[in-house]
Amino acid sequence: MVSPEVPGEDTIANFVTADGRVLKSIVAKGGKGGSPSQHGPLGRDVTLQDVESGLHVSSLMLSECAQLKDGLLYLLGAGWEHFQFPSSPFEAQWPLVCIMDSGSVEAESVLAFEVTVRDPTGLQVMEAPFSVVCTAHPVSRQNALSGFHSPARARVCGR
Repeated sequence: MVSPEVPGEDTIANFVTADGRVLKSIVAKGGKGGSPSQHGPLGRDVTLQDVESGLHVSSLMLSECAQLKDGLLYLLGAGWEHFQFPSSPFEAQWPLVCIMDSGSVEAESVLAFEVTVRDPTGLQVMEAPFSVVCTAHPVSRQNALSGFHSPARARVCGR
């Protein structure tokens, strides 16, 4: 494990002959160590007042591919009725799409959410935090993407 703010090691490339004699060495000096990423709350918890102000999730789905760009959500292979796995066990990796309406929640509020996925036995297989920034636009719809990854047996059903 790399410690934060500790310089990296030098990288050395040696050009050698067939008998092992070093003809030339090139040294790339190690760089400065980085700062650790920020951990902790991504925003404030959702309150009953937020829900009463119209905050609600209108869609939550897996897709084959998802992209957020310029306020638009592009989906490919979403809204499944069922999914057939090629083998069992199967490693599942998909974007999880969440579309919500923030109603009249105060603009610029950063709300913290967490996606928790459980397998059919109730065992938690994934947990991913994400946040949403509420806007003051006439259409107060926010889109959020989170990765779904399950190395365990996964079953996805929808009706």
